[in-house]
Amino acid sequence: MKILHVTAVRKLTQGQRKQLYYEYCCTQELDLQGSWDVLALHDGDIVHPFEANFPRFYKRLFLRNLYTWLYLLKHSSRYDVVLVRHMTFDPFVMLGGWFVRNRLSVHHAKEIDELKLIKKGWRGRFASYLEKIMSKFNFSQILGGVGVTKDICSYQKKLSNRNLKFFLYPNGINVVDVEILKDFRTGEDVNVAFVCGTFSPWHGLDRLIKYLSSLSGDDFSRKLNIHLVGHLPSELYELVGDFNVENCHFHIHGFLSPAEYSRILSKCDFGFGSLAMDRQGLLEGATLKVREYLASGLPVYATHRDVSLPESFEYYLNEPISIKAIETFAEFTKGIARDVVRTSSEEYISKASWMAKLRDDLECI
Repeated sequence: MKILHVTAVRKLTQGQRKQLYYEYCCTQELDLQGSWDVLALHDGDIVHPFEANFPRFYKRLFLRNLYTWLYLLKHSSRYDVVLVRHMTFDPFVMLGGWFVRNRLSVHHAKEIDELKLIKKGWRGRFASYLEKIMSKFNFSQILGGVGVTKDICSYQKKLSNRNLKFFLYPNGINVVDVEILKDFRTGEDVNVAFVCGTFSPWHGLDRLIKYLSSLSGDDFSRKLNIHLVGHLPSELYELVGDFNVENCHFHIHGFLSPAEYSRILSKCDFGFGSLAMDRQGLLEGATLKVREYLASGLPVYATHRDVSLPESFEYYLNEPISIKAIETFAEFTKGIARDVVRTSSEEYISKASWMAKLRDDLECI
């Protein structure tokens, strides 16, 4: 079976690039060179061999989508299956989609719901409305679908109103590419990492601040330090600046070099995952950040299920935010070696294992 995986976006995010890089590397690990191709079309700098830029003429609104369809029309017949990351409110799907009949639509979100969150007010509602229309065309054309969580798969299958097969393909990493953290933890303070490229609504930093603001210094049995790594939008920066609770401190680090990043995380007891995934209408996640935390030896506290991890996995805590849970989890994790967390996680977060499973699933199409 020959597979092509296409991602077409204006700007390739760091997370998207990492995922596709891991997939590209796994084609060699799984001996799939020539039978599984990866392509990322975007406008930015070319970093890896699987990336390409849109031609100059097509670098404008919607024309990127047109170029993607022209590419698919030209090359899709060389493959048994074409995986295409879903392009939201794409008008060209109404025409081009009918001629790429070996296509599976890849979904990383509940797009109709998510657009209302990304774009505020009438713009979000209008974008969501257009996406709902275009989705009907997409679902009437595709061979099947792929989702990064079971929740997304179920949502898209129900939306399609067809008996389509949807396959689970969570985010994963090459564990060996992630450096295990040194251990500079202390026995006294609780140190927690909260890492985001940009702190978006679904990361839930505002919820954490609101909860901790309701406490007094006497509610903490240890000093709590929360290390914020990444870009803070102005409204969150102000919330952090106004925060004033004894025995609890937020430390804003911004973007860090790899050495500085490792230095901060090496003294942390665990890391926060998403604390507001429900704002995307999601019940579970498969975020890259969680996988990188675990591979580096850092346990995770989040408020949603992780689709790749068993419910009994002890280094991933899924509970509502509470100071009791934070302190109890920190007490537990302080006694766990970094390499134990990494080794225990590897089978669940490996990109190669999920990629091999998807390839086997696609044989049944």
